[in-house]
Amino acid sequence: MAEPQNEPPAAQTDPFGAAPSRIVVGYLRSPEGEAALSRAIAIAHRNDSHVTIVHAVTQAEATTEVDYYDQELAAIQRILENEGIVHTVRITTKGLSGAEAVLRAIADNDADLAIVGVRNRSRVGKALLGSDAQTVILEATCPVLVVKAPESSTTRGGPPS
Repeated sequence: MAEPQNEPPAAQTDPFGAAPSRIVVGYLRSPEGEAALSRAIAIAHRNDSHVTIVHAVTQAEATTEVDYYDQELAAIQRILENEGIVHTVRITTKGLSGAEAVLRAIADNDADLAIVGVRNRSRVGKALLGSDAQTVILEATCPVLVVKAPESSTTRGGPPS
């Protein structure tokens, strides 16, 4: 019987057997967004993946909160650059919902993995408010990794009032 050969560890694979090389992350400054970003960074490190961060805001928000969103973009880019991750950051202001922006980025980048953060909501909240994450899960053309924020994370992000 032949001796096993020492081979370098294989790249982390997704459930379908391929290492993701193009990851799209739906991001908001929130515990859920931070959890999605952290998971994307971990996967990208293991697989040398390109990460596209998608952050959707309304035109009104982008206009009235210019400094806030400029700082948001800069902070995300610094994190990814410090981690050595090849990346693109897309802040979408074209009136798309978060789900529409993520789905468009998946198609534009031929993504092989999408990552979204979620929070617990009641059944009524899900029925009345809908869910960008649910839309991405149901309509994405690639596997979707759903991550939850740590239980202790309760603060919500967004521009200051």
